[in-house]
Amino acid sequence: MLDPNASTAPDSGGILAYLVLRALRPEAAVRLDSLVRRTLQGADMVAGPTIRPARGADFDGSGAVGIDDLFHMADYFGQEARGTAARYDLEGSGFVDLGDFFLYADAFGASGEARAKLLALARTLFGLRGAVELQAAYPNPFNSQTLIPYLLPAAGEVRLEIYDMLGQRLRVLVQGPVAAGRHTLVWDGRDDLGRPLASGLYLCRLRAGGMQSAEKLLLLR
Repeated sequence: MLDPNASTAPDSGGILAYLVLRALRPEAAVRLDSLVRRTLQGADMVAGPTIRPARGADFDGSGAVGIDDLFHMADYFGQEARGTAARYDLEGSGFVDLGDFFLYADAFGASGEARAKLLALARTLFGLRGAVELQAAYPNPFNSQTLIPYLLPAAGEVRLEIYDMLGQRLRVLVQGPVAAGRHTLVWDGRDDLGRPLASGLYLCRLRAGGMQSAEKLLLLR
């Protein structure tokens, strides 16, 4: 743990550090769920998840991430990450799924029209129906803030909102056009007026492309 103090962070900010993780097995994967930096004022800033598989998305060992690597992933898409399939579980979820595809796409570097073509090819290879996916938030339960990841197979209008268990909308986190891909945002346990909410169970609801997905969040003050 690196604690900022008056000498290491004289500007009241933080300090820059590097974490170097070395995989001891060829097919090992490293998952860093979150990184917390505490400032001199006592505020916590969370970044994550930062996920970097040991050998990345260069599945064919060519030295670059290309289209051929997508065909390798397609052979194991939808399978449990065991044996050879474990290499294609880039996000460490236990399955080879859409989240792994988007990590591959990020490594491929596709954007704009190229990314749209890559998504179209993936839908053909994987048989995707284009469903949006709200993934499990972390940490959950949470105290001060939680990270909410979600997947969009195609660009479009998105609404991501927080409700209480009585169905009252408390917070609008996203409203507007969002690009296709994997996205992560932070909810600080407050409503639209900036008021901290009480401990309890809340519902996070994602709506996009005529579909919706929901996850429960437990706030503990």
